[in-house]
Amino acid sequence: MTEEFAAVAEHAESAVVDLCRDLLRFESTNPGKGERDVAEHVAVLLTDMGLEPHVYESEPGRTSVVARVEGADRSRDGLLIHGHLDVVPALAEDWTYPPFAGEIAQDMLWGRGAIDMKNMVAMTLAVAAGWRRAGVKPPRDVVLAFVADEEAGGSKGARFLVDEHRDEFELHRDLYGYPEDLVAATERATAEAYDLATAGAEPFAGAAAGRWIERARREAAGGD
Repeated sequence: MTEEFAAVAEHAESAVVDLCRDLLRFESTNPGKGERDVAEHVAVLLTDMGLEPHVYESEPGRTSVVARVEGADRSRDGLLIHGHLDVVPALAEDWTYPPFAGEIAQDMLWGRGAIDMKNMVAMTLAVAAGWRRAGVKPPRDVVLAFVADEEAGGSKGARFLVDEHRDEFELHRDLYGYPEDLVAATERATAEAYDLATAGAEPFAGAAAGRWIERARREAAGGD
């Protein structure tokens, strides 16, 4: 890892827990309250990074956010990194700690979405903020997509974006290198997020965030 990317990783690992904790405090249940509030929060964070987020709604309250990070070589195919903002409902009486409080206890971060999938959203935001802080451009354009409605099939999130705003994603591949559209890729990313769960569940380790950062760096720098 180069010195520049080491600085990105250091910042990301220090920021990811607080980012995830804040995300968990939004009750973006599906079915339920929807994603509008957490999407607006993510859009503010992206704006603070100097990006220009686009906020899209398939219907009132069903909200997704897309932003582009300019790469050093814009002639190369871009990279799509994505996560979903919705979570399944949670009954407080079934939880050791309140599901939407984002409490840290027993060296773990507790809350609905800490594993699926606000951990991945937090890691993505942490890396993007690290790029900004370190003055680093990724080797190619990176599109960040934070989508609604994954928990109910994606028709109001990923499918809506692909159908109505395909220009955001043309000529881009997803993080894991498959040339599939965002709908299929969102489902796969949800499954793979379980392998990264410790970034949301063990805030003082930071190991999973570091592994994700290194994986993203290799994918961004690599060839087709």
